[in-house]
Amino acid sequence: MLVWRYSCALDIRRALRPLQLKHYRRSRWPGTVLYKDTADLITYRFDKHAVGVLERPGSLFHWLHSKYPEDLAFFRADKTCAFGSVIHEGDAYILDADFARALPKHFKLVEETVSESDWKEFYDHLA
Repeated sequence: MLVWRYSCALDIRRALRPLQLKHYRRSRWPGTVLYKDTADLITYRFDKHAVGVLERPGSLFHWLHSKYPEDLAFFRADKTCAFGSVIHEGDAYILDADFARALPKHFKLVEETVSESDWKEFYDHLA
């Protein structure tokens, strides 16, 4: 699923159109609640073509408006969220162990180093 709030990335929207499953107009999705607005949530079938399109921005954290749609999410067959993101907040979370194990089979993963100050900020935020 991708969240489309602005007219952006028309090339990506066209590339994903054959994979489109459902289109919703909602004010909430995994990790986000809008209080005075709605957005277009579009779900897509996941296949090799989708992987190529999803890799275009170069990083998960580049899925930001106005260049791209936002808040990429993946769902299991039972419609529970396996992966969610709130990219403008710098958040992404894996909620399903099977999904986590499948990631390297579908995407090129790049190891990133998190600075000690970023870890401290993260843990201080949880306290």
